[in-house]
Amino acid sequence: MTRGLAKVYLLHMIETTLTAFSLWDACILIFMIASWMAVGWVIEHPPAGHPSVTKLVAAYRRDWMIVFTTREPRIFDAQILASLRQGTAFF
Repeated sequence: MTRGLAKVYLLHMIETTLTAFSLWDACILIFMIASWMAVGWVIEHPPAGHPSVTKLVAAYRRDWMIVFTTREPRIFDAQILASLRQGTAFF
């Protein structure tokens, strides 16, 4: 019996929530999601003449790692690697 009441209550909450939003709210939500996806795509696939910061940092990091493998390890390099591994915010 309790399960049936919970189901009815959940359906009532969904119905109440959906009626609180208008058609404009749905359009804006769709626009925001589409904009978010478009910005993500542009960041990952920049024009050839204007590479994104993500692409520049990836190239710099790749070059740094190539140089890092050919020389004697240093404490500074170990600290940088540890911070890159532990933190998601590179900047």
